[in-house]
Amino acid sequence: GISDELLKADPDEDMTARLADQDEPEIPVKLKTNVTGSPAIVDRAEVELIIYQRARELLTKVRQYLEARGLMKHVVCGVVMTGGASVIKNHVQLANAVLQVSSRQGTPNNVENSIQAVAAPTYAAAVGLVRHAFAYRAAVRSGQIDADGPGAPVWRRVWRFVNQFLLPR
Repeated sequence: GISDELLKADPDEDMTARLADQDEPEIPVKLKTNVTGSPAIVDRAEVELIIYQRARELLTKVRQYLEARGLMKHVVCGVVMTGGASVIKNHVQLANAVLQVSSRQGTPNNVENSIQAVAAPTYAAAVGLVRHAFAYRAAVRSGQIDADGPGAPVWRRVWRFVNQFLLPR
């Protein structure tokens, strides 16, 4: 995760030097896979620093993208973080700081008890797409939406995927 210390640090500060100066004992972490010639065991603080730097870099790029297109002013209700990265310790707080808007972790809601396995933030976007596909299909069947309108081929492919892989048979 992202340590509280890194979260409070000045973003322009060289954290690598600070990491080398720390007096705390190293906490070894064994990597599942490693590049040939690189160590298989690293200090936890190094892993946290890498996660922090990459997360900050990605969130900064998101902010720059939104600002360059004049979209940041439309993010008034905040940002919902979904997917596996949203469960990283302090990632939502880092998003608050970098994006300068309210951020929260999104989880699928109103999921049937029988499929609680998909009630985690990791599946929030997928559950949202499936729900949207069902709503879209219902709207087409009721005549609210023209099935051959713009975007129809895309939704047909999404629906085919949902039907093939996500619906029980």
